[in-house]
Amino acid sequence: MSRVQESRRGNRTRLKRYFQASRRFFAAADPVRLEILCCLQARGEACVSDLAGELDMSVAAVSHHLRLLQECRCLKA
Repeated sequence: MSRVQESRRGNRTRLKRYFQASRRFFAAADPVRLEILCCLQARGEACVSDLAGELDMSVAAVSHHLRLLQECRCLKA
C-alpha cells in the first residue's frame, strides 16, 4: 500500500470519528437530553416511567429522547 493510500485511509478513519463525536455532541446539546443524561448519571439506572415522572414529561417523549441518545451511543441499552 502506498503512502497516499495510507494517508487517505487515515483521513477517512479520522473523519468517521469526528462525525461520530459530532453526533454525540448534537444529541447531548438538547436541553431535555442533557437533563436525562444528568439524571441517569446521578441515579445510575432508571426505567422510562421513573425518568418521565422526575422530568414531568410523557413516557413517549422520554422514550424518544432515550432512543436518540442510544443511537448516538451516548447510552447503552
